[in-house]
Amino acid sequence: MAGLAVGLLAACGGGTDDQVDGSLTEASDEEKDGGSAASGGPSDDEGDAELGPPETQLPVPAVYDTSRGWQTESGEALALPHARAVAEPVWGANTAEARLRVRDLATGETRWTSEPVTAVSPDSALAFLALSYEGRDYAVAWSAGVTEGDAIERGDEVTVLHIFPVDESTDAPEPTYVEVEGEGRVEERGGLAVTFGGDLDFLPGAESVVAVDPATGDRLSLLPEVLEPPASCADCGPVSDASEAVILGTTPSGPLLGEPGLYDDFDAVWVSGGWSLADIAPDDADPTDSTGSLVADGAIVAVWPSLEDENQRVWAAVDSATGEIRARLQCPVGHTAVGASEGLSSNGRYLFHERVVFDLQEGTGDCFPETEDTNPVRFTAITDTGRAFGTAELPDDPFGDVPLQLDLATGEVTEFLDEEPPPIFPTTDIDGYGIFTDDPDYVTVTVIYPPSEGGDA
Repeated sequence: MAGLAVGLLAACGGGTDDQVDGSLTEASDEEKDGGSAASGGPSDDEGDAELGPPETQLPVPAVYDTSRGWQTESGEALALPHARAVAEPVWGANTAEARLRVRDLATGETRWTSEPVTAVSPDSALAFLALSYEGRDYAVAWSAGVTEGDAIERGDEVTVLHIFPVDESTDAPEPTYVEVEGEGRVEERGGLAVTFGGDLDFLPGAESVVAVDPATGDRLSLLPEVLEPPASCADCGPVSDASEAVILGTTPSGPLLGEPGLYDDFDAVWVSGGWSLADIAPDDADPTDSTGSLVADGAIVAVWPSLEDENQRVWAAVDSATGEIRARLQCPVGHTAVGASEGLSSNGRYLFHERVVFDLQEGTGDCFPETEDTNPVRFTAITDTGRAFGTAELPDDPFGDVPLQLDLATGEVTEFLDEEPPPIFPTTDIDGYGIFTDDPDYVTVTVIYPPSEGGDA
């Protein structure tokens, strides 16, 4: 979020205001010393090679070594790829108080445990997220609610963030404390953002956004009605109080906005004061009809109708900072680019978006749509070596989806048709280490497996 203006509210370091009573007040000796309480975790002088099997064994692809690894029962694990770490909350007496614990990805050892943080009020709950920004990882504890009032003065509606920078250090950092007026939601939208309104059910976007620089706590308030579209984009506005434009997120060049369309997508997508998807449309794409979706770490997935074949769409991965197309392909996939499962590999080379995968280094991609002869594939994760995991969806059997993995380098597809139980795929992969959960809907255990010999490390 380059060039953020200084925010309306000053940021400051965390401190004694965040102290809570009870079991959270003192970290355990093990946490202070950097030891691990993980099942399967090593002692201080043991390395990755000496890891034993975690207590919970999950059925996972053979590229992961289930004879080694570690697990946590916190119910929530945040991936920090640059720091090669995992963060998790250590809850206090309730969901309004917690510490943040950061553990080494390979060994499960605790690097550090923070001082306690508390929610806005006892009636509010803390939530956590992780993001990467300008090559550094951050873990954020946040809450929204009403501050305590008194007999005369009522409390204020606020959103509070405690932002922890995370690297390979074993010293707990002082979090940056940020307070934003109003009860919003903290999200990763191309950067750290507090979003308000914009609940369109089928489309992402917000009526207003406060963009927060996680490195400094500086913030900038963004409202669609004061954000001018590029003059070259005929379908972008003008933005006014009557416009339905919503803020999709932030880019290094400015806020990204979209004008909702009729078919679960956007009629126009543009960067305020910068460029629109119409401006950067490839020669074989129709620039008058485009839609897009913001993915983490500054990538946009864009779609245009093909000028060469009315049954095809031109798909592209776009650098949100410059508008440069980094990879593209033609594919007979539906026009929508929103509401999809999507993400980047931890090294930033590969991107998946529902039925489409891109290699941003080679500028290529592949897609797996439903046709007269093929079943559609929905991808859910991708590794640093371009191994994509997903399921082939069988239209005649809604419960018969077939798990599979695609190797982008070779084009080889491996189906797990007859495996029982079917394999669980990672929620995230960092340099070959897979982060798995026992149940995607109600997580009780998170297991980290290292790569097997010949795997993706």
